[in-house]
Amino acid sequence: NVINNAVGLAAVTTAFNVKARAILVPTSTGRSARLVSNFRPSLPILAITPYDWAVRKMSIYWGVQPVLREGIGDVGFIVKGAIDEAKEREVVREGDIVVLTVGDPATSVTLQDSQTCTNVVYVAQVR
Repeated sequence: NVINNAVGLAAVTTAFNVKARAILVPTSTGRSARLVSNFRPSLPILAITPYDWAVRKMSIYWGVQPVLREGIGDVGFIVKGAIDEAKEREVVREGDIVVLTVGDPATSVTLQDSQTCTNVVYVAQVR
């Protein structure tokens, strides 16, 4: 999908340009993590999901560290949870810049298979 590819490339390029410490990928299915992984960034990729099956699936993706964490809610809640998880795992620390990419169901384009696509890139500072 051209939208997913554009957003994934934007996340990796942005992370490089802002000298981010990590790319965080809150995901339900693992598709967003696979997308970022395909671009082979030199940064850690932390993929956070509430589903054990998605953790198992993502364990074979290049450079992805899958993490099981509860966190269903709006995008702001999910982004905060992803940053908190990265801090707890000492992937990032206070003051670091991180890039997150996620699919926001409220604004996402619906793909042919009725899945929403990855459509958001966030740049955040860890607090």
